Amino acid sequence: MGRLLIWISGASPGILKDFPGDRAKYVGIGAAILITSSIAVVSMTFALAAALKAPLWAAIPLALGWGLAILSLDRWLVVSLQRQAHWWGYLTLVLPRVLLGVLFGLIISTPFVLQIFAPEISKQITVIQTQRSNAYFAQLSSDPLTKRIENEQAAVSSLQNTINSGGGPVVDPYTQPVVAGLEKQLAQDVSKENSDFRQYKCELGGETGVCQAGDGPLAQADYQRYLQDKAQVSQDNSNISAQAPSILANNQVQRAQAKLDASAKLPAAQAALQADRRTQAALVNSFNVNNNSNAGLLLRLQALDEATSGNGALSGARTLLWLFFTVIECLPIAVKVLLLLGPENAYERALALDERTRLRAAKEEALQRQAARIQAADTARQEEDRLQSEREARLPSVVKAAIDAEQEVAMESIRAWKSRQLSDIGYGGQRQLSTSERAPAEGTGTPPGGFRPYVSPSSSDDPGTDPSPDEHATAWVGQSGPPSQAPPA
Repeated sequence: MGRLLIWISGASPGILKDFPGDRAKYVGIGAAILITSSIAVVSMTFALAAALKAPLWAAIPLALGWGLAILSLDRWLVVSLQRQAHWWGYLTLVLPRVLLGVLFGLIISTPFVLQIFAPEISKQITVIQTQRSNAYFAQLSSDPLTKRIENEQAAVSSLQNTINSGGGPVVDPYTQPVVAGLEKQLAQDVSKENSDFRQYKCELGGETGVCQAGDGPLAQADYQRYLQDKAQVSQDNSNISAQAPSILANNQVQRAQAKLDASAKLPAAQAALQADRRTQAALVNSFNVNNNSNAGLLLRLQALDEATSGNGALSGARTLLWLFFTVIECLPIAVKVLLLLGPENAYERALALDERTRLRAAKEEALQRQAARIQAADTARQEEDRLQSEREARLPSVVKAAIDAEQEVAMESIRAWKSRQLSDIGYGGQRQLSTSERAPAEGTGTPPGGFRPYVSPSSSDDPGTDPSPDEHATAWVGQSGPPSQAPPA
C-alpha cells in the first residue's frame, strides 16, 4: 500500500527507499490524492443513482472511471509543482491549481448536498410541479388547439340544435322585412285615415277659428279622402294577410333543407371535434407524466436553490459542505506547496542528482548514436566508391567482348545468307545469277542488294563509356530490305 501511495504522489520509489525520513511526507501526499478520488467515486455514484436513476451495476463502473480521472488529474497537479527560487513563483503555479480545486470541490460536493437535503428537495419539487401544472393549464385556455375545439363544439351544437328543431325555429311572418314594410305602410295609412276622419268631423261640427259647421263641400271632400284612406288601409291589411302564407311556406322549405344540411355536416364536425379532443388529451397526459416524473438533476438543483434561498440555515449548511469538499480537493496541492516552501530534503537532492546523471547519460547515448550513424554513412560511401572503381576497371574488357560478339554475329549472318544463295544456284536451276548478284568471297565486299553489317558507333573501345546492350545490336540496311531470315539477336 505504501508503494502505491508513493507512486500516486509522483515520487520515485527507487530513490525514496534510501531516505526513510522523507517517505512519510510523500505517503501523506498520495493518501490525500487517494482520499479525494475516493470521495469523487462516492459523489458520482450518488449523482448517477439518485439524480439520474441509473442502476448500480451501471453507476459503479462509471463512478470508478470518474474517480480514476480525478486521481490522474490531481496527481498531475501535484507532480507538476516544482521548487521555485522565489515565493511569487509558487503563486503563479498554485493559483490556477487552486481554481481547478475549487471547481472540482463544487462538482464533487453537489451530489452529496443533493443527497443530504433530499427531503427538502422532494418537498420543493412538489411545489415546482404544481406551479408548472397551474401555468400549463392557465395557458391552455388560449392555446390555438383549445380555440379550435371550442369553435368545433359550437358548430356541432348548432348543427344538433338545427336537427332537433326540425331545421330551425318557425318564422313569424310579421317579423319579416316584406311584412314589416307593409306594416309600416299600414301604420302610415291608418294615421292618415284617422287624420282625414278628424278633419271630416271638424267640418261637420265646426270648431271656432278652424272649420265651418255644416255638411258642405269641404266636409264632403274630407269625407271622400277618409273613404280613400279607409280603402287603402283595407288594401294594406289584405296585402299583409296575403304575404304571411307565402312566408310560412318558404320558411318550411328552408327549415327542411337546413335540417338535411345539418344532418350531412354533423358526422364530419363530430369526427374533427373528437380528433382534436384526443390530441389535446394526449398532450395533457404527456405533460402530466413528464411533470410528475421529472425529478432529474437540473430540477433537483432548482429545488435546492429555491429551498435554500429563503432559509438561512439550509443556505449556511450548503456553503459549509461546499467549503469542506473544496478544502479536501485542494489538500494535496496545499501539502505539496508546504513541502516545497521548506528546505530541500535529502530525497529532492538525490532526485536532482539522479536526473542530472540520467541527462548526461542520455546526451552521451545520443552522441554515440550520432557517431554510429556518421560511421555507417562513411562505410557505405567507401563501399560505393569501391564498387564504382571495379566497374570502371572492367568496362574496357566488357566493351571489347561486346564488339567481338557483334562481329561474330554479323559474320554468321553473312555465311547463312551465302549458304542460302548457293543452294538456290545449285539446286533451283531456274536462272543464272548475274555477277552483281553473286555473293562475294567470304570476308570481302558486301552482299548483293547493298546489305552490309552496321555496328553502332557507340561500341567503340573508349573505356570512358558504358554502352547499353541496345547500342551493340547489329542493324541491316539496304535498298531491297533485309534478307529472308533476320540475323540472330
